[in-house]
Amino acid sequence: MRKEYNLSTGKTTELDSAVVTPIVLTKQQVIDAINVHAGNTQLRIETDLISPGYGRKDQYAQSSVQVVAWRAAGSPADAVPALIVSWAEARSITNEAGAVEIEGQKAYMESKVEAVFDIRVKGTEAIKALSSGYEAAAQTYYDQLDALTA
Repeated sequence: MRKEYNLSTGKTTELDSAVVTPIVLTKQQVIDAINVHAGNTQLRIETDLISPGYGRKDQYAQSSVQVVAWRAAGSPADAVPALIVSWAEARSITNEAGAVEIEGQKAYMESKVEAVFDIRVKGTEAIKALSSGYEAAAQTYYDQLDALTA
């Protein structure tokens, strides 16, 4: 027997510890949980890379678009896109160095997004193939996702 204190009534109740009903998730609930965990992981990655605030992700994406277009035009010194100039001026570096930093951040973010996708897809497909033990199997994928933000 174990005792449980109820805050609302102020009473202690004896409970039979042998009567525990575990919550068992369905296959679809576990698949959904992996998908949600993957989405939350990606959000944490984005939050770590991009300072908080509405529209920041769009600003970084636009700066990447400008770098790609500038590179395609041969990186002309007399036609540096505004967001590259802003980045370089803010960091007191050359426009070229600013473009390189923007490219590096884009590559980093893309690698993390690809890793989240890989784990999510492999995890959900692994669960679909099982006939039982969904929750235990999913833990491997939760751990892999968590490792991306450790």
